[in-house]
Amino acid sequence: MGCVAGIVGNETMNKNIENVDRYLKGVVPPEYVSHQHRQQLRREVLREIERRQTMSVRFKSWKYAAVIALICTGVAAAAVVGAKIYRWRFVEKDPKYGYMLRSEDGRFMTNVPESWADNPEHAVEVKEELDLLKQQDKRKLVSVTEYKVNGQHDHWWLSYEYTLSDGQVIKTGEHDPDDDTPRILVGELQEEASRRFHEILKLESSTLTTDPQTGEKIRIITPAEGVVFSAYDQVVQGQVFSFHSRQFALDDGTTVTFSFGRGSEHSQNAFRTVVSEGAEAEQVRNDQREIAVLRQQDERQLVGVKELTANGELDLRVFRYQYTLSDGRTRDIGEGDAVNHVLDKEQRQEWLQRRDADSGEDLGTYEKTFGGRVFVFKRRRFVLSDGTDITWASGTPKDGQ
Repeated sequence: MGCVAGIVGNETMNKNIENVDRYLKGVVPPEYVSHQHRQQLRREVLREIERRQTMSVRFKSWKYAAVIALICTGVAAAAVVGAKIYRWRFVEKDPKYGYMLRSEDGRFMTNVPESWADNPEHAVEVKEELDLLKQQDKRKLVSVTEYKVNGQHDHWWLSYEYTLSDGQVIKTGEHDPDDDTPRILVGELQEEASRRFHEILKLESSTLTTDPQTGEKIRIITPAEGVVFSAYDQVVQGQVFSFHSRQFALDDGTTVTFSFGRGSEHSQNAFRTVVSEGAEAEQVRNDQREIAVLRQQDERQLVGVKELTANGELDLRVFRYQYTLSDGRTRDIGEGDAVNHVLDKEQRQEWLQRRDADSGEDLGTYEKTFGGRVFVFKRRRFVLSDGTDITWASGTPKDGQ
């Protein structure tokens, strides 16, 4: 965000101070009012004088600049310069961007989405707390996006997670302040690249499966035509991020690369990504089409069921089906039946860590029938740090069925 308005000149400011002092001298305050209170009144009157003198000229300019900035960068980052923390005032509510705020000195503006705050006062509190947390570096880097043009680095976009004092978790992004590379991907070029990228995602196919021999979870990605896809790990600010990169060409031949990286602790499942290209890609597409037909005809066999409950309420149930393809190959695919999302992201991550560490309590077995088959479930109990009671049950067909 940039500066969108000037500040009232010194001559005008001095005159205002004289007027306020003259006014306050003619007022007899109650005996309990302190010198600090008098100073507070002076500041409030000054602000009102400044607001009335400058609002009619400044409002349209800073609002226009703000909307442009928001369109280009998404939710505006906190206006923190060095050690300075800005105070904010509510201006208006925008149907698209939520609560519009302006710094008290009139030099900066920002927005707070309605999902973050319940009212204007709350929006100001949220914004000022975010600024403070940012200054204190009490935040967590959760995802990173790198943009390249013709193979050369263009800019980074960093997404941070903040936890407010009321427990609310907010995720917001900003450009890397240490990245002083001149940007090429701006304006119409940025718009074309973003449009093309979303078209690519729609044409790209992704299949989750399990290696029947190793049990390893695999994500098979078939890129859109003309796209170079790659997966790699990279260290950013001391953290390891797993990147998926897509390189494609714009209409004028400019090559653009979007690389999105996510921290491993923020993934609910660990998958090995396999990129299928050429003949392999065509085989994957054929398999997907055949599996879709078999699913529609219910020509598949239920071979496993998993259930997750939290405090006695079903959170997740996954059926694992085996498909036999026309050439005799088999594919095991998990398909969700019930997804209630009782657990939030942090709870789910903690449970996954405990499950992978096999730290739960063994609750024995029980039997349950699905699709006319009896499954034997092994149950384990986990208690999270917040007291949430979780039961994880994994069922396999009973012998002889």
